[in-house]
Amino acid sequence: MRLMCLAVLSCTAIAAGPAANPAEPPKNGYVLTHGARHVLLVCDGNPSVHPRATEACAALTAAAGNPARMPVAQVLCTEEYSPVKVTATGVWGERLINYTAVYGNRCRMSAATGPLFAF
Repeated sequence: MRLMCLAVLSCTAIAAGPAANPAEPPKNGYVLTHGARHVLLVCDGNPSVHPRATEACAALTAAAGNPARMPVAQVLCTEEYSPVKVTATGVWGERLINYTAVYGNRCRMSAATGPLFAF
């Protein structure tokens, strides 16, 4: 028996013979981390536990699945320095995405990532 893993989203044990009902791994999804919180975002019809999944998936689709390409909203943020680290690890289409960023505060993170890390 072999173990096949797709990023950190799906691991499925595969026996030597054909499976009765093989689970289809997500083609567009991420494990998102914001501080000590983690959430699964799946954008291809599979269940997602992200509270704003529809909005986050639309924003990622517009950015070709790359969180670094999301447009920064023009908002006023305080100059308070309270660093926020976020990560997004997963797959978009056939590409493995591993995104890490540190923002000066939560407002700047929200301006740069929109609904993606809103959980």
